[in-house]
Order: sequence, then structure tokens, then C-alpha cells
Amino acid sequence: MGKRGSHQSPLGTLIGSSALAGLGLNWLGSLDPNSSALAALTAATIFGIGKTFLWPTMIGVTAELFPRGGPLLLAVMGGAGMLSVGLVLPVMGARMDRYGPGAALQMVALLGATLTLIFGVVWLRFRAHGGYRAVHISTSRVPNA
Repeated sequence: MGKRGSHQSPLGTLIGSSALAGLGLNWLGSLDPNSSALAALTAATIFGIGKTFLWPTMIGVTAELFPRGGPLLLAVMGGAGMLSVGLVLPVMGARMDRYGPGAALQMVALLGATLTLIFGVVWLRFRAHGGYRAVHISTSRVPNA
């Protein structure tokens, strides 16, 4: 990484991960019984790459931008992630019962598209204000004068 201040923005990773997860889920949802196993594996791999980097990067961004939140804030973020799963699964199940598994996957893929847009706006906001910078908490004390 180098000197302090040369930190790369993780927002590109969030944008790319969201896009890949959404694309992979949408592709998986569009497959039919005549689709090849290679197409299904490729779609699942694209989704897997996207979701693999999304959550840990989001936790890292939270830790970098709000370091004073500490473990409590990271626990709240983890809880929010688990809550979102708890809210989406019943909706996804109802959609699956009504329209089939492909439609349910494509519905959830819209969340990936939504996150891509949100993270894109966040990236543009940071860019307009000088770029992404991690917040540093100084542990050094000013000597008594």
C-alpha cells in the first residue's frame, strides 16, 4: 500500500461486486431446463465472485469511515445483513411459489442492480469531495505547552 494517504478506494469493489452478484443471479434466473451445465456454472461463478467480495468490503468501508463506532457498529452492520436475509427469504419464497425459482432469483438480482446504483452515487459523492479517504484516529497526544 505504501505511504499513508495512498489507500485505494474500495468503492469500485463494492460497485463491481454488486454488479456481478446481480448479473449472476439474473442469469441464473433466466436459465431453462435446456440450458447447459456450463452456462449454469458460469452464472453461479459470476454470482459467487460478486457476493464473495461484497460483504467483507462493506464491513471494511464501515470500519474505515466510522472507526469510532468500533465493534458495536460492526455488529450492527452484521445484524443489518442478517435482518435483510430474514426479510428477503419469505418474499423470495412467495415469489418462488407463485412464479417459479427463476423469477425469484431475478427479483433478488434487482437488489444487486440497486446496490450498484447506490454505491455508484456514493463513489461520485466522494469523488466530488476529493476522493475516498479512510478516517484515522490519532493515538498521539499533544505535549503540554
